[in-house]
Amino acid sequence: MSLRRFLAIGFSNLLSKQRGCDALNCMAHFPQSLRGVRAPRVRIPQDETVLFNVEGVRVKGLLQKLSTTGGLVRLGNRVGSGSLAEIAIATKVGPVQGLVEMFPPVTEGSSNQAFRFVALSDEDHQRLSATISLMRKQGFHDTASATAF
Repeated sequence: MSLRRFLAIGFSNLLSKQRGCDALNCMAHFPQSLRGVRAPRVRIPQDETVLFNVEGVRVKGLLQKLSTTGGLVRLGNRVGSGSLAEIAIATKVGPVQGLVEMFPPVTEGSSNQAFRFVALSDEDHQRLSATISLMRKQGFHDTASATAF
């Protein structure tokens, strides 16, 4: 789905009838990180727009880093720490939509905020993993991703 079409439709519930989802099978993937092992991360080379829906309010951001467990985004408007939001990312592999939890800004006064994926459909998780794999092959891996916490 193109970003323009997505904006025209707007954020509805991620459990969309259009995708044929129901509460038991649409959000089947709950990303978990292995203790002491960081998920592979990629840096986003261009200003890639990402959309959040936080309590019915659309928030645009620029994606900075991405992994299968979360990412880093530069936001125009700060989102409260612990807020749950729907996310929509347009990738070359296809759109990725899911539910995320927002973390506090990286530093005080910063517009960069980290997020973690709380729930993804199996298809969205596959597209996300394929996107990260493709970007790593293209040399966009994050140099810090090889180290453990």
